[in-house]
Amino acid sequence: MALKESGSVQTEPMEGESLLARLNAFGERHAKVIIFVSVALLIATVLIFAKVLYDRSVLDRASKDIAAAYDSARLLELKARYAGTRAEPEILYRLANRYYEENKLDEARAEYTDFVKKFPGHPLEAAVQKALLGLTSNLEFLKSEKTNRQKALLLQTHPQKRGEGENDPRTAVPSVATLPVALLELSNGTTLTLRLFEDDAPNTVANFVNLAEKKYFEGLSLQTVRDGAALRIGRKEGTPAVHLLPAESVARTATEGTLVMLKAEGRAELLGAEFEILLKEAPELKEGVIFGRVISPSTMSPSFTGSIKSVTIEKKRQGSKYEPVTLQP
Repeated sequence: MALKESGSVQTEPMEGESLLARLNAFGERHAKVIIFVSVALLIATVLIFAKVLYDRSVLDRASKDIAAAYDSARLLELKARYAGTRAEPEILYRLANRYYEENKLDEARAEYTDFVKKFPGHPLEAAVQKALLGLTSNLEFLKSEKTNRQKALLLQTHPQKRGEGENDPRTAVPSVATLPVALLELSNGTTLTLRLFEDDAPNTVANFVNLAEKKYFEGLSLQTVRDGAALRIGRKEGTPAVHLLPAESVARTATEGTLVMLKAEGRAELLGAEFEILLKEAPELKEGVIFGRVISPSTMSPSFTGSIKSVTIEKKRQGSKYEPVTLQP
C-alpha cells in the first residue's frame, strides 16, 4: 500500500471560514451597490426624521396660534396659513364653531360641510356631523318661525297700518304686552317675575315654557357662580343633559337680570335645561343665548338663592304651541 507523503496532507476548510470568504467576495463584487443603498437608507432616515420634527413644530405653532385666535377673521387667516398640514382639520372645526357662535350660520354650515368632504374618518368628524345636524335644524326652524311671526304680526295689525313687506318697521316688533311671563318662586319666599323674549329666541323660550309646564325645575337649586356674577340653575344631580337646542341669534345686551340658556361645553348648541340669571352686566356674552329678563324685583341680589319651589307660566302668547326643536346630547 502506498503511503501519502507527510507534506501532502490536505485539510478541509472550516464552514465558518468558507461563509466569511463568500461574504467578502460578495462585498468586493457589489461594493458600489452596497454603498449606494446604505447612503440612500441613511438619507431616507434623515428625511423621515426631519419630516416628523417639522410636522411637530407646525402643530406646536398652530396650537399656539389657535389659542390666540379670538375671532373668525383670525381663524380664517390660520386656515390659509396651515392649509395642507395636520393642523388644518382642527382649524377648520374651530372656525366653523366660531362662525356658529357669532351667529354667522351660513358660513358655519359651509365650513362644517367642507370639513366632512376633506377629512372623512377624522376623529372630529362625529362632532362635526352633530353640529351640522343642529345647525341645519336651527336654520330651518328660524326660516319657518320668521315666516310664521310675519304672518301673525300682519294679522294683528290694523289693515290701514299694515306694511307692504317683511321689513316694514311697523310690523317688526310686537308689543311687550304680548310676550310670555313666568314666575319663579323660591322656597325662601322670594318670587322672580321673568319676561321671555319669544320674538328673539322662539325655540329657547318654547323649550323653557315646555319644561316649566312639566315641572322640571321644581326642587332644583339656584346658586351663585363665577364669583357672584350670576345665579345658575343646573341639571339634577347625577343626571345627564336632558337634551340640546340649536343656538339662536339674539341681538340684545346682557344686562343685570338677563336670562341666558347655556351652551354645551365645546359646542355651539345649548344645554336645554341649564341657564343663568346674570347679577352683573356681561357686554361680551359668549356663554349662551339670551332668552328673557327678570322684570321684578328691579334689582338683582346674590341672596336670591335656594331651592326652587315652582316655575309657573303666568302668561303665554295666544296661538303659540311652545313645542321646541331639540337635539340629542
